[in-house]
Amino acid sequence: DTPCPVRFNTVQPTQALGMINSDFLKRQSAEFAKMVTQAGSDQLADQVSLALQRVTQRTPSSTEIERGVKFIEQVAADSETDQNEALRQFCLIALNLNEFLFLD
Repeated sequence: DTPCPVRFNTVQPTQALGMINSDFLKRQSAEFAKMVTQAGSDQLADQVSLALQRVTQRTPSSTEIERGVKFIEQVAADSETDQNEALRQFCLIALNLNEFLFLD
């Protein structure tokens, strides 16, 4: 092996799985979800909007907000968990967005 001054972009499934299954990111997503619920309104759409705005540093589109709300509602319904846990899972996904992980 030789040193490489420039690393090429790659999509490694193990990296993505490592991020989404990381104990550190699970703890951070719980803190992030807690912050979103405390800082925002009680409306799920507002919480999704705030989370996406914090992660992407831009105003999220209405489609992105709708997808986030649907995701949270679906997770809560399918896994019979409360909305707070579903929001935590959404925050975990938000922290794994390419827009959060990579700088342009």
